[in-house]
Amino acid sequence: MMRLTGVGALPLLPMPTGSDAASTIPTEEQMMADTTRATQVLYEKLKRSQDSAAVVANLLAAPDIAPRTTR
Repeated sequence: MMRLTGVGALPLLPMPTGSDAASTIPTEEQMMADTTRATQVLYEKLKRSQDSAAVVANLLAAPDIAPRTTR
């Protein structure tokens, strides 16, 4: 249901406690900064994963020949 209605895309705001209810609601700039930061972290994690996969693929594709030693 959440996926069909789009409600799942809305940010979850913390519940206000006491008289400082207005101060706990983040501004649009704060939400944008948090979203940007979270997106950057996920991008960097994906990039590291792809880099690691590329290293493994290169190792698997490398010829299976032992290096020669000179005497």
